[in-house]
Amino acid sequence: MDASEVYDRQIRLWGMEAQKRMQEARVLFCGLRALPAEICKNVILAGINVALLDAETVTHEDLCAQFFLRPEHVGMNRAEACLPGVREMNPLATVECHTSPPSSLPDTFFSSFDIIVASDLPPSQLIRLDALMRERGREAGRGGGFMYADTFGLHGWAFVDLGEGFKGRMDEASKGGAGPGEKEGGKTPAYVMARTLFSHPEIHDPAEQSFKWTEPNEAGLEEFLIDNLGFNPDRVKSGIAKLKASRGAMQQKRLDSFFKPSGSTSSSSSALKRKEAPAVGKGKGKGKAGGKKR
Repeated sequence: MDASEVYDRQIRLWGMEAQKRMQEARVLFCGLRALPAEICKNVILAGINVALLDAETVTHEDLCAQFFLRPEHVGMNRAEACLPGVREMNPLATVECHTSPPSSLPDTFFSSFDIIVASDLPPSQLIRLDALMRERGREAGRGGGFMYADTFGLHGWAFVDLGEGFKGRMDEASKGGAGPGEKEGGKTPAYVMARTLFSHPEIHDPAEQSFKWTEPNEAGLEEFLIDNLGFNPDRVKSGIAKLKASRGAMQQKRLDSFFKPSGSTSSSSSALKRKEAPAVGKGKGKGKAGGKKR
């Protein structure tokens, strides 16, 4: 299975280099109730390696809110029960499973991960894990994120700590430009340009525009898609060949050409009329009421 084909839509959005960093990252999920399971699904589909940590057993209540679990999993360890379903989501990502409670594991176990996503933990463990990931961020210079989230019926709350080196500002980013820390090596990332495209679209007067369907610029397409974005060369060349072949095809018809009106005829309208009911007392072979037979 080719990773560039599986993640091609993501690569278009944030580029090959960002996708490679995501595939090298490791995220630990502490607790696998409904909310962490949903986050885990989205993370592993993006190509990020995950580890499952849960010491609790599956209950009937879990079946109502956790899509990785089945009735036959009741009584099993929750992390072990979720493991096959999580692996099936993305065979390209690695999935680990741990069944010990977080309080019994050493600090070195948690500091080996880039991000921890936790739920349903006591405050003492929440504070401990957050401090460990902050220290990891200082030593490694990257990673060290800690996120805690929980839900209570229709209510929920979340705590996000991305480390001391992370600074978020919305004033510049909301204007469509790159915010502080969003440029990589002096180059604006693709996701920032995509956000600018939607928040501040470039609009031109249609009357001043002219469109012509000419031969595709093969060299330009290959340079942009293969050299710059890292797409599969065979798929790009196949797409270009389809573009060239479609030029000789018949142009698309107008929508009204698919629907031809048909007028109603006199025969069809008369067929819809109700038949007249037969007169009472005119049946064949019937005599008058009370009459005698001669």
